[in-house]
Amino acid sequence: MAIQILRSFLCIACICSTGVGFAQTPPWSAGAGATYQSPYAPSGYAQFQGPPPGYMPANYERPLPGSREAIANGMFLPDQQVFPTDVGNQDRALDKYFRRIFDRSWIRLEALHWDVDNPHRNTLGADPIIDINGDPTDPNVIQPVFDGNGTLIGTGFTPIMPSFSFNDNNGIRGTFGREDSWGSFQLSFMGLEESSESADLNELLQTPDFYITTTLNINGALSNAALLADESYSVSYQTSLFSANSEFRVNMGQWPSGIVMQYVAGANFTQLHDNMRINSGYTNQGTEVLLQSKIESDIKNNMFGPVIGLNLEAEAPLGFSFGVTPKAILSINQIRYDVMTRDLTAIGDSVRHKENDYAFSPILNLSVYARKTINEHLSIYASWDVSWMTSVAQASNSINYNDNTNTLQTDLGINKTLNSFHAGGITVGGELLLY
Repeated sequence: MAIQILRSFLCIACICSTGVGFAQTPPWSAGAGATYQSPYAPSGYAQFQGPPPGYMPANYERPLPGSREAIANGMFLPDQQVFPTDVGNQDRALDKYFRRIFDRSWIRLEALHWDVDNPHRNTLGADPIIDINGDPTDPNVIQPVFDGNGTLIGTGFTPIMPSFSFNDNNGIRGTFGREDSWGSFQLSFMGLEESSESADLNELLQTPDFYITTTLNINGALSNAALLADESYSVSYQTSLFSANSEFRVNMGQWPSGIVMQYVAGANFTQLHDNMRINSGYTNQGTEVLLQSKIESDIKNNMFGPVIGLNLEAEAPLGFSFGVTPKAILSINQIRYDVMTRDLTAIGDSVRHKENDYAFSPILNLSVYARKTINEHLSIYASWDVSWMTSVAQASNSINYNDNTNTLQTDLGINKTLNSFHAGGITVGGELLLY
């Protein structure tokens, strides 16, 4: 028993002496019982008593930048060797996206130098007319002019549309294309600057008792009625052309190396816009207040339809390639007629007719082109293009010079005569490969 009591006493003494020793504050401690987050323990682990911040043992080695130990201790700083700031040609997400969308795609810009069809040289009035004896006669030759009472007041004639020339028109065409294993897709837009010409016949009106006439039918029948101009007379004409075209070119069959034959299929929209104005002045040989009259015809042909055709291209030495593309566009033509007159026989003698009509207007197109490759991204391109349009309306022959006597106004209406039209010329441009 005495031995057990002695053993217990010695154990208690040892424990007490140990507690006293740990209670003494070491020279580097922040105080009794201070604890610190281990620089090597992951977040959330139990804390333990250790040296204060800033204390480094003699054998301490600094963690490598970017290592797990450095990041855990807040010692990470971006380093050129860990994360280069110059990414150079490394792929970015946006670059990958555009590369996927525009892979093997290109754009082509071309300057156009085209001729368009001149206005039809129609008589600017009813043709033929009847003379004083009731016989048909040509209004384009000088005829005697009588007033409403049958008194001879002079001579005059009805002019033909002046010989306007609509050659050498500038324009632009832009095309986006994308190549694929089956062929290619192309989307293009083309526009020509407005062709405009005007002419006046005022010099002829300096002759006394001379008139320029606009001959009329009456109720659809030949007559000798006419509108008179003795002070001024002028004609102006404008034509513009625009088109948008999308098409797929699908490879067909096996051909020798360097030769490609493709089917062409797509859709096309073409607009041909014509405008003609006749302005005249009448003073009854200087005895009345000037009456300024106007006759205007504004015509829009909106043609839209499917495209069918072929494309044949062959490679040649020195980076050249040559091709030919015949196409047919099976267009439906929505024709918008707008014929307006103002102050023909008196102020207020004005009328306007607007009407829509439809016609089947096929378009034939031929393109012969050449391409020269400069480098892997750039080529130069030149072509000769021509388009033949059928069944289109034009301003020069869309006026019905007829007066219905059952209306108060001089009721010039719409003449739905359709003609053919052609446009074409050379183009020169550059082709840039995007990706």
